[in-house]
Amino acid sequence: MRSKIKTILQAVLVLLFFESCTPQNSNMKETPSFLSVLHAHLKAIEEKDLEKFEPTVAENVSTIDPNGIKTDGKKAFLDFHKNWFAQSNWERKDTILTTSVTDSIGYSVIQYQYIQKDESGNILIQVHAYQILIFENLDAGWQLVYDQNTGIQEFNKGIDTQR
Repeated sequence: MRSKIKTILQAVLVLLFFESCTPQNSNMKETPSFLSVLHAHLKAIEEKDLEKFEPTVAENVSTIDPNGIKTDGKKAFLDFHKNWFAQSNWERKDTILTTSVTDSIGYSVIQYQYIQKDESGNILIQVHAYQILIFENLDAGWQLVYDQNTGIQEFNKGIDTQR
């Protein structure tokens, strides 16, 4: 009898342990993964959608553009993108070359081609560049903290990379 009670108590303890390991609120929202936020960030650029772009950017974001100009802060970063997204004569083609992620930091190296055309469809600017995006897993989820763009010289010979 004592052995049977001991077995039942052990089973109850095991069940209680496993119950404590399961989420208590089935309505809990799962935090998006680094890769899903990276893809959302790039898609927002492609679609020129500042509303979808904004949540992917941290307050303390820093950026360095292809000309070496450094900008700090979310407001300045979003102001630049608001003006850029308002222009309809450009497109950007991204290729993700590599990504790496830990629990707190994720980064991606992207190669992109930026094309800007005139009203007749003639190419005004065509730039190839590498972009390094570093995201941090913050309280608000994965957000961009660093964005650096570097022109690829072998593609851009004789091209003005000024935007």
